[in-house]
Amino acid sequence: MPEQLYKSFSVTGIENKTVLDSGLSSTTAEPKKLVSVLLKVSGHIDNEIVGFLERESKLEIPDYLVITDEASGTDMFRSTNRKIEIPIDKEIPVGQTWKIGLKCGATLKVLKGSYRYEIGG
Repeated sequence: MPEQLYKSFSVTGIENKTVLDSGLSSTTAEPKKLVSVLLKVSGHIDNEIVGFLERESKLEIPDYLVITDEASGTDMFRSTNRKIEIPIDKEIPVGQTWKIGLKCGATLKVLKGSYRYEIGG
């Protein structure tokens, strides 16, 4: 089994825009397979977590489905049933980049997490 590595990311949303991180790139020297993404949002406000392979949308998840540390209203107690890790299990073609981001409405939040990936193949 190939070694699994992690690369962290942080995305600060902007009102009424989609903001992406710098991404995880696959190169000839280091071809990558994205195993999963680990996610946490700064709060639930009905924003959307998005993932792109280059310009192709691959992931759209409402922020309510992932874990948060916010302690207000319905988020008062730590979740035991919200997602922390989203399985992807896809090779990233050489020369391409997978990016994760946050599509905010009128209220910005912060998305933090990590890519779990393998090198080689």
